[in-house]
Amino acid sequence: MSAEEDWQRQMVKLVREVSGPAVLVDVLPGWRPEDGVAVLLSGEEGRTARLVLEGGWCDLLLREDGVGAFGLMDDADDFEERPDEVRALTRLAATYVTGGGRLEHRRSRVLRRQVPVWVATVEGEVWELSRRWSRRGPA
Repeated sequence: MSAEEDWQRQMVKLVREVSGPAVLVDVLPGWRPEDGVAVLLSGEEGRTARLVLEGGWCDLLLREDGVGAFGLMDDADDFEERPDEVRALTRLAATYVTGGGRLEHRRSRVLRRQVPVWVATVEGEVWELSRRWSRRGPA
């Protein structure tokens, strides 16, 4: 097993552990180990989230609402130094697919129209995800 395949396996295992038993985690086909891994998280309510993990970044898309988040991971070689951002985005995805959070429509300052913003509180942090930006802060 190559180092990339081992990293891919560890990331999928981490996502499965963090997301919990109520969330189905499937590895999306077509990703070579050197390109990272993409997983689809889904819940009983029909919501799905795609989480893409690569060496130095991770990307979350909440598919039904079309909003997402982007996270940078430490590009260190040691696996133990990378998963904090993966854990945070996985918890966020699990909250979404199990029916948590709420979708709001807020007026855009630039576009002068309503834009979707999904808001959730996860482990003491408030997350706000839109189509072009995301932010988190203390609850």
